[in-house]
Amino acid sequence: MKPGSRKPKVLIVDDDGDIRNFIRYCLESLTQCDMAGGGEAALEKFTAAMRSREPYDLVLLDILMPGLNGRQVLEKLRNLESAAGKEYLEGVKVVMLTALDDTGNVLQSFKHGCDSYLVKPFDENDL
Repeated sequence: MKPGSRKPKVLIVDDDGDIRNFIRYCLESLTQCDMAGGGEAALEKFTAAMRSREPYDLVLLDILMPGLNGRQVLEKLRNLESAAGKEYLEGVKVVMLTALDDTGNVLQSFKHGCDSYLVKPFDENDL
């Protein structure tokens, strides 16, 4: 990283605290990590980051969560970006992290605007 440059800002969203902590452990030397345990909390953090003009560079987003699921969160994130005048390619990069590995779930996630899809279980090298 260049002197004076900021670390990429990452939002880790998963209802499993062990997974959130594992991801943070893997990435914290390279990124600034924030965490959310569910969809509603993720949207609050995402909105606050946009308002402060310090948006996230990456969102790692679980699909299966109580309340708002990951695809619902993804759709809302993309709507927030669109309302702020950001085009899809200008927005945050979103990686879905999930145990759902069937083609239908993968395609639905890309349809909702994810950039990549990582199936659980994964290891540090996968991240």
